[in-house]
Amino acid sequence: MLPAAAFNFRDLGGIRTGDGRAVRAGRVFRSNGLFDLTGEDFAALQLRCRLRTVIDLRGPLEAGRDRAGPLAGGGLRTMRLPLLDEEHQQPGVIPDVLLRYQGYLSAAGGSIVQALEIIADDAAHPVLFHCTAGKDRTGVLAAVLLGCLGVPAEAIMADYSATRGERAALVDFLRRRPGRADLAADSPVLDTDPAVMAAFLDFLQKEYGGAAGWARAAGLDPATLAQLSAALLRPAASAR
Repeated sequence: MLPAAAFNFRDLGGIRTGDGRAVRAGRVFRSNGLFDLTGEDFAALQLRCRLRTVIDLRGPLEAGRDRAGPLAGGGLRTMRLPLLDEEHQQPGVIPDVLLRYQGYLSAAGGSIVQALEIIADDAAHPVLFHCTAGKDRTGVLAAVLLGCLGVPAEAIMADYSATRGERAALVDFLRRRPGRADLAADSPVLDTDPAVMAAFLDFLQKEYGGAAGWARAAGLDPATLAQLSAALLRPAASAR
């Protein structure tokens, strides 16, 4: 059982592609920030997952305002690949979620491409990527990654909206973050509406022919796309 502080932690393993394959278990994980883990929690998580690489999607200003948590001293390779322009955007301020997600692609496409390159590297596995809540920036990277692997929109939407089941834990977690003590339990910043992810995926499809098309346009080598599939996919019957 995962520690309570890892309430939004999950393995992308087992998610099926459109051609009947599945993401290999134990290779890539997504999560909320694991800042509140105890040392014992981290040891238990490592016993289960054996993480080697962490991709932190927060900028340095945001990260500097919060506690580091045990991952920082856990001997892991950590890469900071921000998806927010910290001079002009604030985490948790989402006037239009779809526009925010599209903005990640335009303003931080290089970070997303770098994250895909890391995830494609067998030597980096197992990989964890996270932001703070583990739903918006993390959700967009998960969506692009899964789309590049050929996962259908419905399965990507289901993964994105899985955070809905952890809303109470999410509220409690965010209220402990700097400047968010008064966060309302019904705040729209907490939502992971599958309709929003459907609109995001529709945008990718109409503008780029899908996530893989966007990734190529953003500078991802086609060979890395093939490497992603080779590293992460197995026939559904042997998804481990």
